Amino acid sequence: MGLGLSISREEVERIAHLASLAVDEASIPELTRQIGDILQYVAQLDDLEPGDTSVAFRPGPASAPLRADVTTPIRMTFLPREMAPDFERGFYIVPRVGGLGNDT
Repeated sequence: MGLGLSISREEVERIAHLASLAVDEASIPELTRQIGDILQYVAQLDDLEPGDTSVAFRPGPASAPLRADVTTPIRMTFLPREMAPDFERGFYIVPRVGGLGNDT
């Protein structure tokens, strides 16, 4: 079975400190055992032989046609007179809003 990995009490305390976890003294032995068990379980991956038997999951078709990388310039700036239907002497001309003032 893989490497004989283990973890010390000091390493658990250091991990708890780095993770900003408050771990009380009474739970450190149990936490050390649990982390050691996790490391032993993960170490089993060393025993697996890599192979080409599994295909990674890929949503959609197995292959998709590529499109040509074609770029077209986009105009990012417009003059005010190009955006407004009515523009005169540096001002936008807008219709008067009814009900404001004494106009009839």
